[in-house]
This record gives sequence, C-alpha cells and structure tokens, in this order.
Amino acid sequence: MNELPEPPDDRFCDLVMKGGITSGVIYPRAIGLLSHYYRFRGIDLPPSLAS
Repeated sequence: MNELPEPPDDRFCDLVMKGGITSGVIYPRAIGLLSHYYRFRGIDLPPSLAS
C-alpha cells in the first residue's frame, strides 16, 4: 500500500464546511485527500455535522 507523505510544515489551510445532503459523503473523502497536502489550522463545522 502506497502511503502519501506528510504535508510540509509550512503549508496550512482552514476548512469551512457547509451542511447539505451530500456533506456526509463528500467531506470525509475530500478532507482525507487534502490532509496529505495541507495541515489544518481551523475547522468550521455546521451544527448538523458537529454532533
């Protein structure tokens, strides 16, 4: 299994997610992919995803 490298120490991003019918399907995979390229500083979740 090929593992992607850790993101560089100086590459950051903030996540702002909106709710919606597809959010539970799209967000987990998108966050997983982004986590290989960026370190997350802030994550803003709508109440429907925060619980």
